[in-house]
Amino acid sequence: MNLSVFLPNTTTQLGGTSGAGGSVGGLRGRQNSFAIDGTDNNDPSVTSSSQQVIPDAVQELVINQNVYSAEYGRGSGGQFNVITKTGTNKLHFGAWLYNINRAYDAADNQEHANIANGSATDKRRFDFNRVGGDIGGPILRDKLFLYGAYEFNNLGAQATAPTIVVPTAAGYTQLNTLAANQQVRDILAQMPVAPAANPLDTLTVNGVAIPAGEANSVAPSFVNQQDYIINGDYSIDSRQTLHARYLKSRTRQPSFGASFPQGQFASFAAIDNRRAILNHVWTATHISSTTSAACMRVSASSFRSAERQSNFRHSFSAILGQLSARTATFLSTAPITNMNSAIPLRTRLAVTRLRLAGNTIGLLLHPNSFRILAVNTPMVRCKS
Repeated sequence: MNLSVFLPNTTTQLGGTSGAGGSVGGLRGRQNSFAIDGTDNNDPSVTSSSQQVIPDAVQELVINQNVYSAEYGRGSGGQFNVITKTGTNKLHFGAWLYNINRAYDAADNQEHANIANGSATDKRRFDFNRVGGDIGGPILRDKLFLYGAYEFNNLGAQATAPTIVVPTAAGYTQLNTLAANQQVRDILAQMPVAPAANPLDTLTVNGVAIPAGEANSVAPSFVNQQDYIINGDYSIDSRQTLHARYLKSRTRQPSFGASFPQGQFASFAAIDNRRAILNHVWTATHISSTTSAACMRVSASSFRSAERQSNFRHSFSAILGQLSARTATFLSTAPITNMNSAIPLRTRLAVTRLRLAGNTIGLLLHPNSFRILAVNTPMVRCKS
């Protein structure tokens, strides 16, 4: 998709704008529209592509820039249609590995300066691996074909290491004496301890000087993503074919919060994106010996975002902020129960779209709501 900016009448995306695919005809990236094998693949929230397609499973990328037919009436910018691979009468398979590693990447100017002054010993971590494979072939010769691909992506980035001001062990002893109840003491027991006191960081609580210093915490930063695609194609007869597609992306990454990462308050972000597509294509020959093709397209997609976290995490961050502001309001915090219990995986947003015979129905599914977002009925005709 990045190569699209080299097409005529296309340039890089305008600064400060969202979307993807570059600027086509001077329009913003949000005016672009995306499809997989002719079915809608737009993210309704940011007008970008929704489902990830394995690059090595792409047979063809078609980009229409202007003079669209009726089936491309949704977006005024570029029309990006990804056509995926299919099985053939011959068995074929492949494997690939792509790697980016700091060991053979050049250091930038800032990294050179940090290494020279001794503040760093090596380049920042940025290690990316993309490994996968595909296989395709016939199930029934000339009738039924199957194709599948899998890819694993791993990105390891520089760890975060924030520093904050917190009490020392002696300071916590004084705070426990001042605490209003046991719930506050339980909260204090979860907080980090400064290894040494700094007179400039001394906290004052209820008129009592609390020795404090700087504490540092390190949190890993990485993203793991798995992508799948399974394609099935069935030739009913010389005039009719069925095409079925199933795609899935699974992303996992840690989430420690922006204030001060601690293992007991860590979260793990989980995103699952699925899409099923069914196309029925048939051709007809008219009396004038001209041949036309028509199709029925049905697609359903599901996007789920979940996070496992401690229900005490936000209270912890708030208390850290209060300590940094040298206030004593946390001593009257209301009792908190089950502070170490974990909230199970929960669905934050599930979006499902159904397209049938050119009609698109957008549904928003949420534990407490059910709404029809949009219904449109464009006239669709498949090209022969």
